Amino acid sequence: MTADRVPRAWVPRSWRARVAVGVALLAVLLLGGDRLTARVAEHVVAGRLACAAGLSRQPAVRLDGRLFLPQALAGRFSGVTVVAHDIRRGDLTLAQVYAHLRDVSFPGGRAHAAHVDVDVTVGYPALPAEVAGHPVRYHAAGGLLAVDTAITVSGREVPVTVLVDTAITGNAVTVTAREVEVLGVRVPTGALAGGTAVGSGLSRPLPSLPAGLSYRSLTATDSGLRLHIAGDDITATRSTACGGSR
Repeated sequence: MTADRVPRAWVPRSWRARVAVGVALLAVLLLGGDRLTARVAEHVVAGRLACAAGLSRQPAVRLDGRLFLPQALAGRFSGVTVVAHDIRRGDLTLAQVYAHLRDVSFPGGRAHAAHVDVDVTVGYPALPAEVAGHPVRYHAAGGLLAVDTAITVSGREVPVTVLVDTAITGNAVTVTAREVEVLGVRVPTGALAGGTAVGSGLSRPLPSLPAGLSYRSLTATDSGLRLHIAGDDITATRSTACGGSR
């Protein structure tokens, strides 16, 4: 073999290696650009949601799916997740709102989702501090809402815990007292005057929801009362004041 002759085996291996490196770099650039574009889109969506909902700060928004650009070009997203904290609605503070929208598209200037799930958590400090004339505090106990208060028994104030079951009836929260715990002993609510009044005093109407959405459940958790809202085939018009179109 002459000194200026290059071995045949070396050329293909070098060429393949260069192509492999080039393809890998191109894939990294494309994926990096895709995620950067997705982050920009998430920021824009968060701004519009904050404007439309009257939020003081932007929620966290995540666009689901491995690649963003193909979904953007198709005008349809596999899922959108939105999380917001400390939202004021009148006298009530919502500790957290978690929403997941599935199969999201934007036909004719509207936003459409095949399915929507929303979990709204109301922290216990935001609940009424007094019910039926009794000062109260709240916590969860075995899936029930526990209401700590005091009632008068034979002329003396006795600390008790009223255990209540929370449910959704139509557009209202229905609270039913199940038991009263006194000094570690559970008795029926009817055994102590005032126990039933504390439970029923927590029942409240709920605001109307957009068409297609409905209240599904209300659960007592360690962090507060969690209200679950869901619906199918939900369509909303985007506000022109918040960057939408007619």
